[in-house]
Amino acid sequence: MNNIEYFWNYFTSKNIKRIFGLPGGGIFNLLSEKPDLIKWTNVGHELQNGFIASVYGYYTKNVGLLFVTTGPGIATPLSAYKNAEAENQPLMVISTFNPLVNEDFQWWNIKQIGNTIGNTIYIKNDKQFHRKLHKAYDLATTQNTSVMLLININILQKITQIPKEIQLKKEINYINSDIDTETKSIINKIKCKFSGKKILIVIGKGNCFDYTIVKDFILRNELPYITTWKQRFVIKNSLYCGRFGSLGNHSANYAVIKANRILIIGDISGELTTPYYANKFSFLKLNQNSVVYSLTDNINSTKNIKNINKTFITNNIDYILNRININSDNKWNNTITVGNNNLLFVLPRVSQLEKYIYSAAHVYKQNNLEIPVTSGVGNHWYALGKYIDMTEPNLFESTTNWSSIGTGLANGIGIYYATNKPVWIFEGDGGFIFSASTFLYLLENPDLPLTVTLTVDKTYSAVSQLCVSKQIKCNESNYVPYNSWKSLLPNSIIFSNETDYYDYLTKNPISNYVRYIILVIDNTDLNGSLVYEIDINNDYINNAKKNNFKELINAPMIL
Repeated sequence: MNNIEYFWNYFTSKNIKRIFGLPGGGIFNLLSEKPDLIKWTNVGHELQNGFIASVYGYYTKNVGLLFVTTGPGIATPLSAYKNAEAENQPLMVISTFNPLVNEDFQWWNIKQIGNTIGNTIYIKNDKQFHRKLHKAYDLATTQNTSVMLLININILQKITQIPKEIQLKKEINYINSDIDTETKSIINKIKCKFSGKKILIVIGKGNCFDYTIVKDFILRNELPYITTWKQRFVIKNSLYCGRFGSLGNHSANYAVIKANRILIIGDISGELTTPYYANKFSFLKLNQNSVVYSLTDNINSTKNIKNINKTFITNNIDYILNRININSDNKWNNTITVGNNNLLFVLPRVSQLEKYIYSAAHVYKQNNLEIPVTSGVGNHWYALGKYIDMTEPNLFESTTNWSSIGTGLANGIGIYYATNKPVWIFEGDGGFIFSASTFLYLLENPDLPLTVTLTVDKTYSAVSQLCVSKQIKCNESNYVPYNSWKSLLPNSIIFSNETDYYDYLTKNPISNYVRYIILVIDNTDLNGSLVYEIDINNDYINNAKKNNFKELINAPMIL
């Protein structure tokens, strides 16, 4: 068989059922032989296709395949590529390269700058085709990261050369009953360091472990735990202390500050590099003295996070958790229970945006919904992160490390195709403009069970909030250029207050088709779409250490 045939046979064997992208001359020969059993999805834009593919790859526990043509075609999705890398999502960006053509409009030398992009794998000749194709797929799936696969366009029709040792090698399932020494060492280190201490578990996000095992580990050992921006998994009948961070709960922050042993499981969300974002996602600055261990399969999930004493990179997290029996300090659970009784409550709803989003979160909880919720970037994103919780894992999708605007619709489409579940999508009017091509796709596919909630305040509200917090006058450059949303969006209903919105959503929590809910926010004074946070300053930390609940409850809120 030739390399194109081998390419598709390989991905069919990997149970790839859907691919994404925008066609072009550089990938025409490759795409022309796509098997019928693999579906093709194209929302008309390489960047949005990339966002959809990466989320689809994560939720299928496989890989998202994005096909883009050469030149500008491969340049456009680079933000999606970096987003997948930052958010630990398995994505392969596939294109071709022609070494016989000098760089021009169509043949930008992407290979030459591959090192600045990340994991770039170039298949130069037919002898490399088999090995490097496998390498690219394995890297994306085992590391949950993005990989750029470039194929010499001149070798696509050549006969695939499979090494003889590969042809003769039998399939072997490596099931090692005697688990490796390194894994046993991790178990012993955690037992030794954590037994009898003030233990706190942090549940992050990841495909490298089974959440039923995490749940059993927490309940079996009666351990208090907190959740992260990414993973809002509230276990019934457990010592749940809330979500940490300036958009979390006082009880979770109190637990972090008081603990002296913290065990992180999975990706906890790193922090963005700007001080404006840092406390929203990162908790470790609250506690400088605890011993912090991390269990993960990917070094990228914690490499930029300070104050972690030891990161264990392992594919045996389930095995480890099943075999760890540790007891907390005798008084610790009582301390946590008191903290929860005093502090585990919902943060105040000050702005109109917060009241809207809290209403949605309350409907989600009281209806015991188990559907995915996703958000684009903006103040609606902050507010959703402040209020939403789930009783099942992997139901909340939100970027924290790259934060490309306009990902809401793309996330929702990718999650639906991966899970076949109805999805709640929250997006701002600015983010919606960024993803207009994806909206056109939804117009063509109105039967998707997606609820798109659009928060409309006629500004890029995150920028407006920054202006307000720094007392800078916000000018006309921050206005969103379209206002007549009701006339644009089919199957839409508009609300101007949270009570009517709550009543409607209570009666109609799930839609079997694409529907649009427009939440109008009065932002004439630039206060309607603000999101208020806990001011995690030294006074706040000191009050938590002293169990000064009154001061914590009344802690000032900041922009």
